[in-house]
Amino acid sequence: MKDYKLSRLNLRAAFGKVESVENDMTGDYDEEFVPKVTLWAGDVTNTIAQQLTNLGTDRTTTRVIAVRHGNPITDKLLVQIDNDVYSITEINTDDSSVNSFDVISLKLKDGK
Repeated sequence: MKDYKLSRLNLRAAFGKVESVENDMTGDYDEEFVPKVTLWAGDVTNTIAQQLTNLGTDRTTTRVIAVRHGNPITDKLLVQIDNDVYSITEINTDDSSVNSFDVISLKLKDGK
C-alpha cells in the first residue's frame, strides 16, 4: 500500500458505534449510529489471490477501503459510508513509512 495515491481517498468514512440517543420529539431512546471520527478513505480492489484465499472461509467482505495509517481505528468500531453501515472484519496495517495506509475489510452490517 505504499504507492496508494492520496487522490484516491475520495470517500468520507465515519467510524463510530451504535448508541441509544434520545429522540427530541418523543423523549424515547432510539438506536442510532454515532460517529467518533471521520476520515478520508478510498476503495481498494482485492487481488484474485486475496479473493481465492477467502473462498471456503467464513470471512465475507462487502467492501475494502484504505485510510491513512495512524488513525485510532479498531475492529470494535462500525463504519458508515454514505447511508450504509459496515462492521470491520479485518484491518491490515502498514507502518513501514511516513505515508503508509491501513487497508480495512468491511462487511455490510446485519447482512443487508
